[in-house]
Amino acid sequence: MKLPTHLRPSLLTRLVTFYSIVVLALMLSAIFPSAIFAQDAGTELILNGTMELPGEWEAANVGGPTKPRIVEVVGDQKHGGENSLHIVSERENPTDFPQVTSRQFPTETGTRYKISFWYKILQGGFGVNMRNGADNDYVQLTSTPLRETDSWELFEVEYEEKDGGEGARFTIGGIGDGLCEIYLDDVSVQPIR
Repeated sequence: MKLPTHLRPSLLTRLVTFYSIVVLALMLSAIFPSAIFAQDAGTELILNGTMELPGEWEAANVGGPTKPRIVEVVGDQKHGGENSLHIVSERENPTDFPQVTSRQFPTETGTRYKISFWYKILQGGFGVNMRNGADNDYVQLTSTPLRETDSWELFEVEYEEKDGGEGARFTIGGIGDGLCEIYLDDVSVQPIR
């Protein structure tokens, strides 16, 4: 039995319902990322690590007011795809640590994670850290600063999360005095099982 025409939902009503469900799902994923990201091996935790979309990366500072001068998605230098993230920073005093961070993502205590990315450094040096999931400590991933390169190079490392939670971040920042300039692409953080 068909519903009479006047009782059938209009196309507009069906579209509004569909988009409302999509918006609700996006809001829930922002509030409860661990519900969306079941941490199976190979699950990508970095949003926009390929740098194909604007946004998702934030200029920040630990210890002072100075943030990186430039944090922008560009197409003139890239490892894969169409874009990379261009970062230019300079420490203005010894207590400044300008850095760029990913959006927060969840980690689990005791789980090992593989971090990888491609980089091309034009000037200066850079250090790489993970902010742990409990958002109370940094895990230094580079034992020595990454230095100037002639071409794109791959960085890979594994670490075990000691204090998991919803507040983990990938961070990269200039090291030492003077101008630091890097292109960053294909950033990945994945649990290893």
